[in-house]
Amino acid sequence: METASRTGSPSRTDPSRTEAGHRPGPSRPGAPQSSAPQPKRGRSRPNPIQRLLNGAIWRSLIALPVETTHKVGLHLLRCLDRLNRRSLAKVAACLSPHAAHAAWPTSVGRVQLESPLILAAALLKGDGFSTDAEAMDAVGRGRNILAGWRSLPAFLGAVEMGSFTPSARVGNSGRILWRDIPGRSLYNRVGLRNPGAKAAARFLGQRADELPAVYGISIAADPADRSMPERLQKLSDAAGEFVEAGLRPAWMTLNLSCPNTEDSLPSLETPEAAGQACEVVRAALPSEVPLWAKLSPQLAEDAYAELAAALSSAGVEAVVAVNTIRRRVPGADVEAGLGGRALREEALQAVKVLSAACEGSSMQVVGCGGVSEGADLCAFLEAGASAVQYWSALVFRGPLAPVLIASEARQALGR
Repeated sequence: METASRTGSPSRTDPSRTEAGHRPGPSRPGAPQSSAPQPKRGRSRPNPIQRLLNGAIWRSLIALPVETTHKVGLHLLRCLDRLNRRSLAKVAACLSPHAAHAAWPTSVGRVQLESPLILAAALLKGDGFSTDAEAMDAVGRGRNILAGWRSLPAFLGAVEMGSFTPSARVGNSGRILWRDIPGRSLYNRVGLRNPGAKAAARFLGQRADELPAVYGISIAADPADRSMPERLQKLSDAAGEFVEAGLRPAWMTLNLSCPNTEDSLPSLETPEAAGQACEVVRAALPSEVPLWAKLSPQLAEDAYAELAAALSSAGVEAVVAVNTIRRRVPGADVEAGLGGRALREEALQAVKVLSAACEGSSMQVVGCGGVSEGADLCAFLEAGASAVQYWSALVFRGPLAPVLIASEARQALGR
C-alpha cells in the first residue's frame, strides 16, 4: 500500500446496422440473444511514441506520490484542452489508444458505441466549489472547471462525465486518495467533489459544438438533501439544467450509490425510492436521451432483482454494476471507496445476478469494477454485460489501457 494520498445482457442490436453515435431503439423483450459484441477483424498496434508514453513516461509519473500524479495529470489535461480541434486531433492521432480499439461496435442501453469500453464517471467530474455562485463565477471568468472535457474523449472515446450533484460540493477535507499498486486497486474519499449541475451544464453548454458525438453525464443526489420530496425535485432540476443548456448526451446515468461522503446519504437503493428517483429524472429528459442507473456492490440477490424490476418500470435502459465499496484503508484510520481489481469479483457477481433479472426486458447491464485486462472484459461479457466501464486501468496500465484491454480480449476471442 502506498503511503501518499490520492482517485446487460449481451448486445441485443446488430451493431453493423448502425453508425457510431446513433441510438437505436431498445430491442423487443425476449428478443434472441447474441453471445457478446464482436470485434471486427484487424488490429492496430501502439506506435513507438505510444509505447514510450505508456512505458517510461508513465512509470515515472506513477512513481510519484498519488496526489502528485493526480495533480500533474489534471494539469496536463487542462493544457491539452486548450488546443483547438485540429491540433488536438493531430495529438490524439499520435498518442491516442482510441483508434486502436474502435472497431468493436457495441449497442447498450439504446446507445451505439464504437467499443464496449467506456471511461467511468469520477475522473471527468470537475473542480469542487463551496457554492453554486462561486462555480458560476468561475465559468463566467472562462476557467476550465472540467479538466479533460475535450481531450479525454479525443484520446479514449466514450466517456461518462460526473457525477454532478444538484449543488456544488467542495468534497471531503484532508487525505482523500490512496493507491494499492500490487493489488491494482484504488481507495478514494473525494466526497462527490464537483462544480454542481448548474455550473457544469453552463460550462458544457457553452462548448456544445465541440463535445463528442457520444458521451454520458452522471448525476447524483446531494447528501445535504434529507427529505425525499426535496431530493426528487432537485434531481429533476439537475437533469433539467443540462437539457436547458441545450445538451443532449448519448445517455444520462443516475448514480443511486455513493459511499465516499462523510455525511450519510439516505438510501436510494430501495425499489420504491429508486423507482421514484428514476421516474423524475426520466421525465426531465427528452425521449431521445436514454436513462441509465448505477448501483452498489454486495446487495442481496433478491434486492438486485427487485431493483431491476423497479428500474425497468421507471424507464431505465441500462444498469451500471457497480460503484465502489466502502472499506477501511490499510494503515489509515479512515474508510474510503475501494475500486479496481479488489472489486472485480463483487462486480462480476452483481452483473450475473442483474443480467438474469433483466431477462425478458430490454434493460441491459454495464459492468464496472476491476476491468484492467482483456480477460476481465471477456469475463464481464460472459457474465452478461453488454459493455464495461473502466477507470483504475488508466492508473495501473497507463493511457494505452483501453487498447491493451481490447487487444487482449480480441486475442482471447480468437479475433
